[in-house]
Amino acid sequence: MKSLPPSFKKYLSVVALSFCVLGFNVGCSNLDGLENSATLNADRDEIFDQVDVDSDGVVDRSDLDLAATFSNLELVGARYPGGAITIGEVLASLDEMPSSTSSRSETLDPSVVVARLTSMLRLRLSAIAMVELGFDLDLAQNDVEINEAVQGHMEGDFEVYARDKAFAEDPRLVKFATPHCITVLGLDSENDSEIAIGRILSGEDPYLVADEVNLPTISAPGGEMGCANLLDWAENLGEMAAPLSELGVGEFSKPSLTYSQFSDTGELWISLYVSEIKSAEIDKDQLGPFGNELLASEVVKRASSVQVDSAIGTWSSATVSISLN
Repeated sequence: MKSLPPSFKKYLSVVALSFCVLGFNVGCSNLDGLENSATLNADRDEIFDQVDVDSDGVVDRSDLDLAATFSNLELVGARYPGGAITIGEVLASLDEMPSSTSSRSETLDPSVVVARLTSMLRLRLSAIAMVELGFDLDLAQNDVEINEAVQGHMEGDFEVYARDKAFAEDPRLVKFATPHCITVLGLDSENDSEIAIGRILSGEDPYLVADEVNLPTISAPGGEMGCANLLDWAENLGEMAAPLSELGVGEFSKPSLTYSQFSDTGELWISLYVSEIKSAEIDKDQLGPFGNELLASEVVKRASSVQVDSAIGTWSSATVSISLN
């Protein structure tokens, strides 16, 4: 049987005492001096929770094996391209966390150790991905320094790189980032909408036509809604904005039906007219950020090379995480 850490040997001796408490009426007679059964139950429950390593409500051999695993500071918990992480390093990392109030003995909770090990692996895979993409990072630094370097790139040159890459691979993004200036027509019948659209397409001023025919629910003077990129229009207009990605300057969307109390029929037919597309004012930053998505995909590509000790858990390269055994 594996040797147990001193802390768990201590717990086992007290557990034996606690189980004796449970059988007090059938032979344990050496408990004089204990204050009351409520105190005993509280102590027993606390000890049980500490020894029930996997929190399944049962203390068995697997709990003792896990306890031994996570108290072996030299054990290599995981290997990744170019390095490895020991249990001792994970516990030290937990102790160094600014928000940590736990002592090392308390971090033997496997879920805590595994969560921290997962975080450390993700950080290293992120840093490796950035280095392989040409960004300057010192992989020999500690976790805090690596994290600061990764975050610095994420807020600067890596975000620019990811944004430019996304725009190069998907030409639609250029259109989505370009301001479209919109005039809206809102009338109480589809037929009236078609007539108003025809007047504008025949050469009448869109502003004057909209000002004449729009129902009171369209409060914008001349129907002019202003200029925004297509994502902003989608956020403000919902499904009615969908046709905008297909429209050029001087084109209308087909009238779509909604409802209004200001309409005699109760119907409101909305059509959007693209009066201008400001290609010179494209703002790529409005569609971001792009860095998080790119880095996540790069990390997943490298996750298959990670190996986690089977005594700890199972590594999933798809979710970049460890499932506790």
